[in-house]
Amino acid sequence: MVGLMQGVSNPCVNRVSRQSIKVVEVIGFDGFPFDSEFLEYALDYFVGLERIVLSRYVKTDTKAKERALAFKSRASPAIDFVII
Repeated sequence: MVGLMQGVSNPCVNRVSRQSIKVVEVIGFDGFPFDSEFLEYALDYFVGLERIVLSRYVKTDTKAKERALAFKSRASPAIDFVII
């Protein structure tokens, strides 16, 4: 996953068009650096993105919810951003 985020050539990623990824779902989002790094990558790279779903690992974790809301505010208004 780290190679993917740093732009290192990854055969799995190279086979997928930037426009073909429509939905990104992160199950167990807690807002730690690897979650944040992936979301930043998705927002920047997947130009056809229509929906992001973040399912928090611990529903009562207010910090994770704050970090999710921060990403929602940075996303394009055209992207349906769901926080569960």
